[in-house]
Order: sequence, then C-alpha cells, then structure tokens
Amino acid sequence: MSEQTLRTSAQAIAADYPRLFVHAIVGDFERHLDAVPGGGRRLIALLGSTIGNLHPEQRARVLTTLAELLARDDAFLIGVDLVKDVARLEAAYNDSGGVTESFVRNALAAVNDELDGTFDQRRFVYEARWDPEHEWMDIGLRARQAHAVSIQGLEIDLAFEDGEPLRVEISSKFRREQLELEARRAGLRVESWWADSAGDFAVALAISGTFAES
Repeated sequence: MSEQTLRTSAQAIAADYPRLFVHAIVGDFERHLDAVPGGGRRLIALLGSTIGNLHPEQRARVLTTLAELLARDDAFLIGVDLVKDVARLEAAYNDSGGVTESFVRNALAAVNDELDGTFDQRRFVYEARWDPEHEWMDIGLRARQAHAVSIQGLEIDLAFEDGEPLRVEISSKFRREQLELEARRAGLRVESWWADSAGDFAVALAISGTFAES
C-alpha cells in the first residue's frame, strides 16, 4: 500500500468514527511493529488473510512480536482464508481473467524497473498449484527454457534451467486448530472465532496468553 493511500484511508476512518484515535504507520509489519503507539485500549487488526502470505517461520515471528506487544486490555484481530475444496482454490488463482497472473507478473516488472533486472516475461509461464503437504497455494512462474537473468541493482546473476520454478508468493489456508496452535506457541490465546456459513473464511480474536492465564 502506498503512503498516500494509507493516509487517505486513515483520514476517512477517523472521519467516519470520531470516537476512534487513528494513527497510521508507514512500515513493514515484520519489522516495525514496535512503532505501534501505546496507551489506551488497543485492537491490532491483520485482515484479509495477509498472514497467509508469510511462511510459517515468518508467521511465528510476527505472532510472537504481537504477543509481546499486547497489554492486558489489548486484543489482536486476524482474518484467515480457510482450507476448502482444492478445485475451487486452484480455479480462483487461475482465474479466466488472468488477474492473479497479472499481479504475479508485475513482480518481475517491478524488479526490472526498480533493480535494473532483465526478466523477460515471455520466458516464463504462470503457475499456481495447491501444495497438500503445507496446505498452501504455491504461486509463481516456471521457466519455459534455460536462460540467465541479471539483477544489476543487487549485483547478482541467476541461471534458470528449463522448467525451473520461480516462487513469487504463497497463500496459506488455515484450519481453526492449526491457527490456535500457532497462536499458543507464540504466546497468544484465541478467545473468539467467527466463520461465514460456508466455512470459507474466518476472523479470530486473540489476546496475550500471559494475561489470559492470570
């Protein structure tokens, strides 16, 4: 999200809900959670199943940091995409309009623009598949042929073999027991759980496990 979009959204929320104090922070939630202001009763929200784009070890670090950040009256609201029919999932990420593919290919365009890369879109085919072992969608590209790519901004050269995959992101899908386990390991306790009638998505409310036991 751009800084301007964040500022505009914060101003709109503050105008619609005058009893709320809105403090917008431009940062990375993997590195800048300590910038969240203290004081008062806080609700920290991470919605849209954004947590699912993090690898398990990254999720663990974020959840642990949040557990340490929460005070007695604070809470953490998290949205997750639930495990569902594989055919539906793969159809969603291989949509006929090519929306997800365009999003993924934009990653290569960004590397070319920002880091002086030489990725050639024509040399990669889009691929999104379900990984049953990890229960996530593996989303990226696959080399059509062996070739080399230079990223001058990072001073590295990459050699791709024919058919070699290039992962752009993952999108983990969750089960309630899995999320509760990950939260508990990080020092959080899931206090409430709301799911839609079809069982496709859920929102969970967690509090610090330290205070929950006291």
